Amino acid sequence: MAVEKSPLEKVYDAIWQMLETSSYFTALVPVGSRVKYDGTVVYQARDQCSEAEDFQVRVVCRRVKPHLQATSNGSFLKTVWVIEVNTTYQGTSPLFNISWAIYRSLLRWEQSLRDGLYWNERQFVNLCRPLAARTKLGDRELNRGIRGWVTVWGGEVDMHFKTSDMEDDQSWE
Repeated sequence: MAVEKSPLEKVYDAIWQMLETSSYFTALVPVGSRVKYDGTVVYQARDQCSEAEDFQVRVVCRRVKPHLQATSNGSFLKTVWVIEVNTTYQGTSPLFNISWAIYRSLLRWEQSLRDGLYWNERQFVNLCRPLAARTKLGDRELNRGIRGWVTVWGGEVDMHFKTSDMEDDQSWE
């Protein structure tokens, strides 16, 4: 029996799909610079990257807050997703161009997630809300110890489920 992807994986995949269907994004961000944590691109130390890989883009689920049995028949997850761009290049032009490509790619992200994602044959995304993005210089963890720009796009996604579906989910067996 095929295992259905989890709702978290479906949101992650949908964000990447929106980015990669944008010709503007794909023209600026080569495949080797898209860090997906699915085995297709290895997150390399900066001193192992070529000049062509001057930056990397990744999608990260930054926070998950479960509300199990939030109502008599419903449960939900409140999640925060971010898109991070890191580079050692100190100029703003490439950073702004990549950020703009991300914003354009996600123009209809709320509608795409709310209307297009199903788990257990039900739509599960209830709320999508953009969060304030921050651009920060010198985040050593994200930049692998090299001083560079980091920009973050953020969005909150609330996923609602019938508690009975959570308790007796045959698709995970």
